[in-house]
Amino acid sequence: EVLFYRADAQRQSGNYSGAIASYTRIQAHTAKTKPTLAAQALTGLGQTYAATGRLDDAVTALDQARAIAAGDA
Repeated sequence: EVLFYRADAQRQSGNYSGAIASYTRIQAHTAKTKPTLAAQALTGLGQTYAATGRLDDAVTALDQARAIAAGDA
């Protein structure tokens, strides 16, 4: 969970490449064991992609987060 706070801080400070790397790492390591955290990481990833103009990637990440949160993943 510490990495999640780091990723949020990176995003909020404008370190978007660092945030993308951190959120991606969190999602990869928690997808099977902590789906709620994985969904939160994907939400942060989507927000970061949106902030950098990568709208297609943002929609994909946010759709994945929604699916996990709904139990569809």
